[in-house]
Amino acid sequence: MLSFRDKRINLLNLISYIVFFSFFFLLSLAIFFISFNAGNKGISIQLAGGGDDGTFYYNEVMRILSGDKSDLTSVYPLILSVFPKLFGVSDYMVVYYRLFNVLGVLLLLLISVKTAKYTISNEIGKQTNHLRLGVLFSCFYMFYISFVIVAVFSIYRDVWIYFFYILSTYCGLKLLRKFSFIYFFLLIISLISLYLFREYAAISYVLAFIIFTINKSRFFAGNKFRTLILAVISLGLYFTFFLNYKVPILDMSLSDALNYRLYFIENFTNGSQLGINLTEGTYLSFLKNYSLSFFYNLLSPLPWQIKNVQYLVIFLCESLPIILILIFLLKKKELIKGNKELEFLIIHAITWMALISITNDNIGAGTRLRAITYILIVIVFFVVRFVEREKIARKD
Repeated sequence: MLSFRDKRINLLNLISYIVFFSFFFLLSLAIFFISFNAGNKGISIQLAGGGDDGTFYYNEVMRILSGDKSDLTSVYPLILSVFPKLFGVSDYMVVYYRLFNVLGVLLLLLISVKTAKYTISNEIGKQTNHLRLGVLFSCFYMFYISFVIVAVFSIYRDVWIYFFYILSTYCGLKLLRKFSFIYFFLLIISLISLYLFREYAAISYVLAFIIFTINKSRFFAGNKFRTLILAVISLGLYFTFFLNYKVPILDMSLSDALNYRLYFIENFTNGSQLGINLTEGTYLSFLKNYSLSFFYNLLSPLPWQIKNVQYLVIFLCESLPIILILIFLLKKKELIKGNKELEFLIIHAITWMALISITNDNIGAGTRLRAITYILIVIVFFVVRFVEREKIARKD
């Protein structure tokens, strides 16, 4: 039987979900009409770029519908093509695509709350009906500027990548506690979906799971320093002997990835490039520059990189808050240490960031690509904050 306080908080969470859905639905609809009236078919507005990925996906859908050969880079255009097949081709069919992505945003909110609640309940050993997680996560996503841009300013696939990654993480957390065929099956389905939307996202999850398993093995026994040394040595061996080896699933070698990054450094000098070259010098120089790339991809734009109002807004709303959150988590490292759920989330956040730091040298692209790391860090932050508060309350 829920107390009056729990019922009141549940009502607040429900209201926050309604406000959240209304915010993204109405904003996406408004952007559709602005874009449509500007002659861009409702796909995107200028802030998201005239020739962005959304336009590419729209053109791929039209090729699929006309029976022409399409250059599919993911399952996303195939899914979008279902809507005009069901409801007919019209000038307003982009509305269906936008509603589909708003559904993805809502599902992402719900699985984020579910992941945090599960992790908190495991730590404090009781139900978490009294927590305002729905309110907190709703506010987080609505004020996460780069996320809002990705979610509604065009018809990007990114929200579904975020959703399936966090869903896979939630299933992984459940399996850490107790093996379940249901959650194992759901994890496989989620990872397959993630792979079909973005191959390297699924690779990142599997790699993070392997790193977590190694870190928890008897030899390493959760020793972060040993795990870090192993990672540095393994990367060094790979860099030295397998630089040109093409990974079968990705059909790309590390050399290809580094040259891809170099291409943008050499051909795009619009001021948003970090200018960190990972192809020059020895492994030690690579390691130094790679560390810089990780740092800047995680936190940019920083004060010395702010060149326009957009960067200033992103610094104030994203970079600065995540810096403060990271400082808070570092201070609470003793609470995190030994907690396998929190360590699982953190390893996934670091692994994702480590992979995108290899190929990305652009500040703008980095704000879009690092979203999964930010979501995972915020989940850890809410969990640590609530667990700490609960332990203080118990002492009192």
